[in-house]
Amino acid sequence: MEEYRLKNALILYPLRLSDLFIASYARKILLGICCDDEKFSIKTSLIFSLNHTKVIFTEIVNILKALAFDKPTATPYKLLCSYDNFTYLWQINDSGNVQLASSLNDTLIVTYVFSYEQFNELLFLFSQCLIPTLCLKDEESEFLEELTELSFVELVKLKEPIKAKQFLKTKPFNQKYFKLKILTYHLDIVLIINKIKGFCNPSILPNKIDFILVNS
Repeated sequence: MEEYRLKNALILYPLRLSDLFIASYARKILLGICCDDEKFSIKTSLIFSLNHTKVIFTEIVNILKALAFDKPTATPYKLLCSYDNFTYLWQINDSGNVQLASSLNDTLIVTYVFSYEQFNELLFLFSQCLIPTLCLKDEESEFLEELTELSFVELVKLKEPIKAKQFLKTKPFNQKYFKLKILTYHLDIVLIINKIKGFCNPSILPNKIDFILVNS
């Protein structure tokens, strides 16, 4: 079984008021507990593949809708996503908290419970981890980070090749063709980051996000 050591993480965030960490690896995001301050415990971690980002985003929207109604979900658990032989599930419990669980062969392995404030922070950190999973060069990552600051409407317009080229002409970017290629390949990820950040309540986010940039 593949190991996920802290020293190999691209970026690593501790979640406040918990013993959980969320980290970026190549095309994966891990949420879980660290063993001996060296590596993630795979059995008690939730591993999210970059390929499942759209599916996970859809379920994030469903979780937020359930939270808005302020009542438990109708069924015990709903599918969040899966990875290898593990199935990840979510529900809103009777206390109005979000539960994320890992299941193997229909048996729950671990369940993590988040208050609204903690889930708000988790969403924000998840969005922060997405670009590092792409393993781009620094200038490429910086370009995508700049794009996340645009409005959702502005980003949607960039789906049109003509609008994208016009946008790049107005910016002091070098290698505009190269930037267009990056924009085209990764615009969907940027849109999801933009939407998730829009969902987050900035008033209950920490003033400063503590993080460990493992490999700089």
